[in-house]
Amino acid sequence: MVQRLPQFTGKGCFLWRPANSFSGDTVKIANALTASNTSFVALKIHNGYLQYTELAPIISEIRSRGIGLGAWGYIYNTSDTQARNEAAAAIATCKRYSPDFYLIDAEGDAKGHPNQAAIFSSALRLGLPNMSIGLCSYRFPSLHMELPWAQYLNFCDFVAPQVYWRGYDPVGNLTRSKAEYAKLTKLPYYFAGGDMYLEKGIRPTNKQVVDFMTAVKNDKDIHGTLMWAMDQNECPADLWATYSAFPWDAELQQVVMGLNKFLDDAKVDVAARKEFYLAILQQYKQTGALPKPNSAIEEAIIAGIKILKSPARP
Repeated sequence: MVQRLPQFTGKGCFLWRPANSFSGDTVKIANALTASNTSFVALKIHNGYLQYTELAPIISEIRSRGIGLGAWGYIYNTSDTQARNEAAAAIATCKRYSPDFYLIDAEGDAKGHPNQAAIFSSALRLGLPNMSIGLCSYRFPSLHMELPWAQYLNFCDFVAPQVYWRGYDPVGNLTRSKAEYAKLTKLPYYFAGGDMYLEKGIRPTNKQVVDFMTAVKNDKDIHGTLMWAMDQNECPADLWATYSAFPWDAELQQVVMGLNKFLDDAKVDVAARKEFYLAILQQYKQTGALPKPNSAIEEAIIAGIKILKSPARP
């Protein structure tokens, strides 16, 4: 099986319902993501078989800032028909929005349905042969063995567990989660979902958020974090401030912001911008460092022009 991995890495967060952040103001949401030095966002694009078809404005605004776009969908898979319909919804919305990766959010409703999991996963892979697909589920598989893990993992490229430590020992939770997944699958533990939300009076401390993100950043096997969640009804303001202040690829973000200004002045469209950003990120991955911003911008522009002129470009 050919492994497809996400292009964007580093500091990321989930976005569940855009309407719950800045009353759905797409510019303010993108401004907040830019100010927080967020590298990529995972946006919910379907719930079961229900497709979210109104996301084009927020996606366009996010991408215009050089922020990567991932996608996720919550699945139920309670019957054969449901599984087929949910796979169809995931395929259709991924084709509509072209995310960098797609996450299968399989939790309680998906437990005890192995045949439906296989139907969903095989259909999803058939419909999205080139998509980077990850499983985004429980932090500790050993506590949820009713979930048909193998039927999902067989069609995935990576895992992105929800390491929601709920008030205690974030680093210990991450360590145990990695160990359990290592026993379960050979797929890379690519992203670690983190906890920065308030629910039923439980929330992490600011120090726990910093400790978790530091552990993820320093882990040679993990390529980024996905903190739950940007939504203002989920994330207390002080935790969002802590997330925003955490330094991660700050130099890269400086380059992207400088490049944004150039592209704004040149009136380069969103589709072309994505090619420019990917050129920068590819250089960053290959060298592990970036030259000074002005030089990086110049090199990215040259690389982007080559891509745009390439006969292979659609």
